[in-house]
Amino acid sequence: MRVLDFKRILPSLALIFFFLISLSGQDTLYDCKIELKVDVLSFKNSQINVEFNWNNGDIRLVKMANLKTDHTWELPDGSDENSSVPDSLTPVSAGLNVYRIVDHVLYPDHLVGEITAKYKYYDIKRTYRLYPDIGALPMSLSLKKSSGYSLDDEQYFDDKIILPGRQWKIKSIEFFDRTDHNNNLVSPLESLAFLKPLDLRGNLLIATDLINNESLFVIKEAPLGESQLLYPGFDFQVKWGELTIKNLGALYSEVPSDIWFRCYGYVLGTGGKTDHETLIAIRTYMKNIRKHNDGNEEMIMMNTWGDRGQDGKINEDFALNEIKKGKKLGITHFQLDDGWQQGLSKNSKTTTGKLWDQWKREDWEPHHLRFPSGLGPVLDAASKSGIEMGLWFHPSNADSYSFWQDDADIIMDLYDTWGIKTFKIDGIELNDKNADIHMRNIFETVALRSNGAITFNVDATAGRRGGYFYLNEYGNIFLENRYTDWGNYYPHWTLRNLWQLSEYVPPEMLQIEFLNNTRNNQMYDAMDPLRPSVIPFDYVFSITMAGQPLAWFESSGLPEEAYHINSLIESYKKVMSEFHQGYIFPIGEMPDGGSWTGFQSILNEHSGYFLIYRENNSNESFEIQTYLSPDSGVKLEKILGYGDNFDCLTGRNGEISFNLSGEFTYGLFHYVVEPE
Repeated sequence: MRVLDFKRILPSLALIFFFLISLSGQDTLYDCKIELKVDVLSFKNSQINVEFNWNNGDIRLVKMANLKTDHTWELPDGSDENSSVPDSLTPVSAGLNVYRIVDHVLYPDHLVGEITAKYKYYDIKRTYRLYPDIGALPMSLSLKKSSGYSLDDEQYFDDKIILPGRQWKIKSIEFFDRTDHNNNLVSPLESLAFLKPLDLRGNLLIATDLINNESLFVIKEAPLGESQLLYPGFDFQVKWGELTIKNLGALYSEVPSDIWFRCYGYVLGTGGKTDHETLIAIRTYMKNIRKHNDGNEEMIMMNTWGDRGQDGKINEDFALNEIKKGKKLGITHFQLDDGWQQGLSKNSKTTTGKLWDQWKREDWEPHHLRFPSGLGPVLDAASKSGIEMGLWFHPSNADSYSFWQDDADIIMDLYDTWGIKTFKIDGIELNDKNADIHMRNIFETVALRSNGAITFNVDATAGRRGGYFYLNEYGNIFLENRYTDWGNYYPHWTLRNLWQLSEYVPPEMLQIEFLNNTRNNQMYDAMDPLRPSVIPFDYVFSITMAGQPLAWFESSGLPEEAYHINSLIESYKKVMSEFHQGYIFPIGEMPDGGSWTGFQSILNEHSGYFLIYRENNSNESFEIQTYLSPDSGVKLEKILGYGDNFDCLTGRNGEISFNLSGEFTYGLFHYVVEPE
């Protein structure tokens, strides 16, 4: 097995946090409190109370309370049965350090409880984060060998929760990225716990106590499936009275002795009495694990790679023309993809392009022939047009990104010299733990040094990458490459992927592409009613609105009539931030090209948005179940698209009947629930 090198992997902690250390082993912040009292360690805020038997630092989960529903699970201690330590030894010593994270550039204010337990052969550090008003407790795990010992144990590090009773319904949700090869991105499975262990795949598990009609959830904060290191083929194991989170990304044999080895983590949270309450609890956690800034998160980005010109056209004149046309279209960001830089990659159309695994600093200067005056003229034109520039960047993945500090410096140089704040990060391969840690260091260092100004579009189309639950604190996710040149772009496929993911993943963290649908009509069956060229361009744009729209084309290649969507884009800009602030969930039928489908953005109990689509469907009206209460009076105002303002009374399951005249039409409606 390869010897891991953990030198130079952590940025200076002095730059990272403002700490207020509580030396007493307890602290409070807003509604959060962490306390070790007698032999009980508790984590409590307004939503949740989680208690552990201290057990000299080898903690045992013994109580979970959902304070919102006033339900408490008293959990069996289980003694050694729930020990995650292979030899179940008692710690030699243990300690608790509680401190605050406040005024951080990335993370909301929260409390941290750090438990360090020293065993004979290794040390274990569990870092719990307690956020105000969030009913979830995330934990990250770190390991370190004790000095003087050589541990060759090939056992995985797992963690186990002892559940009360046998009546548990289990829903595991498996997710897929590598979208160059996958077009079905979500696969849920429902099971019942039984005597024989169930091996379940997925980064999310929802366990429902059928006796009390209450749920808890576990998010495995790790890459997806086979992209995980040491993946055993499943993520959870469930049987009567027992839930095991499998493989937190480490074998004991590879743990270093001189530095903490950060493994994967997981989140334990309380749901509610309904599926929707549980989804709201999951979404509340996922929307609040980092600070949000509309200035560097909301975007209608254009990237010309989608027309398959690669870098064949990229130069100053091309960029200036794209900016001119992009302003006419209404974009907010223009990103130069691979080919703007001096060192050309192996994806270049030129024969001189060779680079991929190893880059030098001078490779990341503007290409001397393509941009003879540097990026200055392009940036000036973009600024005058109200457009922000972004760039493509490929970190050096040689030796597991051991040159990560150089990459961070290069990105900061581009920020300091040219003011670039948005970078598409491509080519990530997290093939070992060094790569994992070094990649996080790039993101973390750049975010800190730029005071949160820089955001990343992290490509999820290929390779072993972070997926939807790992390394996702630093920007948004570039979800998929689709090309009319290859005949693999269909608007309803894109909508379906966004719709399915949005049940569990905030869709506003996903960049969603729309293409120039007039290109390459010959690549599609002329009798196919769902081929891109027959679908109105405004509808093609509209399917991206629940995410971050990505204009995946050269704007100079659009027909003149395509620019008519400018008024639609300008109307969308006025509401996109508020629309994305809501909790966006799928409603209606699953998109298949012939459905009535859409999204509901829940701002609060009384207001929000409906984004409704009529695909290739002959019905001019359709009743869609919403997340509103039955028999509620609702006023709906059309914001953009088709349809009219109307008032209605919801049905017995919260249904509303929507009307859209014409196939491939859509409407965004703001709704207000009238007081009873």
